[in-house]
Amino acid sequence: MPEEQAIKVEFFGPFMDFGKEAVVPANQPVSFDQLVAALVGQLGEPFEERARKSNTTLIVNNRIISPRRRDEVEINPGDKVSFALLLGGG
Repeated sequence: MPEEQAIKVEFFGPFMDFGKEAVVPANQPVSFDQLVAALVGQLGEPFEERARKSNTTLIVNNRIISPRRRDEVEINPGDKVSFALLLGGG
């Protein structure tokens, strides 16, 4: 599958329980919910619970997406997405 028809997903921290990376076929933009649903199909139900936690960091093309803005993000074919754990400082 050509890269421009897929979304490459990388996993970090606790998400590495699901592997190092995944590829989601896509020929049009998808929402966060659509991406998670596609990944649940590949990785199983526990992925959805982990992905929707408030401390999950979604990174699209090296840009951190605020958990409050996940519903607004558009993820395009060819994009690189990462799931990681939000690290707080203090």
